Amino acid sequence: MDITSQIIMILGFSLASYSVVGNDVIQTLGTFISSNSKRKWHVLWLYIGGIFLAVATYAWFQLQGDIAYGRLDKIPFPKNYHWWLALPPVILVVITRFGIPVSTTFLILSVFSSKNIRSMVEKSLLGYLTAFVVAIVLYMFISKRLEKYFISTSHKYQEFTKTSSNAVFLRAFFNFLIAIGLGIVIVNLIGHYQLIEGIFGKEAYKTYRLFVLKNVVAALVVVPVYFFLYRQGLSANNKDSEEYASNSWMIAQWISTGFLWSQWIIQDMANIFVYLPRHGALSALGYWLAIALLVGLLGLILYQRGGGIQKIVTTKTNTFDIRSATIIDFTYGIVLFIFKEYSKIPMSTTWVFVGLLAGREIALTYQLARGEAGSFRSVIMVVLKDLSKIFLGLVVSLLLVWLISYLK
Repeated sequence: MDITSQIIMILGFSLASYSVVGNDVIQTLGTFISSNSKRKWHVLWLYIGGIFLAVATYAWFQLQGDIAYGRLDKIPFPKNYHWWLALPPVILVVITRFGIPVSTTFLILSVFSSKNIRSMVEKSLLGYLTAFVVAIVLYMFISKRLEKYFISTSHKYQEFTKTSSNAVFLRAFFNFLIAIGLGIVIVNLIGHYQLIEGIFGKEAYKTYRLFVLKNVVAALVVVPVYFFLYRQGLSANNKDSEEYASNSWMIAQWISTGFLWSQWIIQDMANIFVYLPRHGALSALGYWLAIALLVGLLGLILYQRGGGIQKIVTTKTNTFDIRSATIIDFTYGIVLFIFKEYSKIPMSTTWVFVGLLAGREIALTYQLARGEAGSFRSVIMVVLKDLSKIFLGLVVSLLLVWLISYLK
């Protein structure tokens, strides 16, 4: 590769890093930032950056540095870099300045491999519809009891989270450790239990059936155990029961964000590392310099509290509440996790995020404000506005592919 191609490669990677962090990352961490607005930015950075380093370290030692987790296997690495390959992240930087949630998957990856656009769009559309339907069904059930209560007590919970004592926090955290540790033990026991082959067949370990069995059984045990410990904690701390409950939700939100963040990294790092050599061709120095750049950009975006893209989160109902944010993050993370197992074809996490928020807003409005004049119409307009923004990104991507094919 000549010096010009190397310069374009490094420039493209740097611009892609900045644009993806400014666009996609905030759609993943938006609820975490808004519900922790009173916490110092560097505390959030240490947590988010630590998880990113953990995922990157695992990819380096276990996957030969493939932090894209196989999502670039069908996208060839260019032999020579032309100037137009740096166009997508430049356009993305400009669009992000206007707070438009564009899909970086389409805008960047389609330039490297236009033949995969259809499969990426189909998977992303399925992701949007899945998140939309899941959110409507979920919030139809929990809106009247949970979300209505969350809205009415939001300010009080934020104050408890801010001023709670270390002893109450540690008790709540210990209960989470017990429940999560139990779930991990169950998953591993079932994974090594040889009778599974007799029940499901010799190919069970290679199919989704064992995956479903392990996680369903773990959930059936862990969830009741945690709620038992939670109620025990409430009864043992009668004087500060609300403080204990607030800390429990805070820990749940940080755990849910960690889970969601790890799934996003696996899905979207392909949009950045598509510019760099892969399959073991990238040196250790190059890999860790790239990781250091991304960690630094994460700190910048957390220092800025999200920037313009953050508005797509803050304009939605009660996303500042740490309890509402927990449910959003867990649901979003589970949908991404399912699609990670579904196939290695890259998909737009932006579409999943917007679909989830759209379904949530429709369900909340229907359940809590259906009698208010114009409320349902206004939320439909917001949903259509967000949908038009992500389709704008798709149109821009297709036009860019056409323009580059013309320039070639």
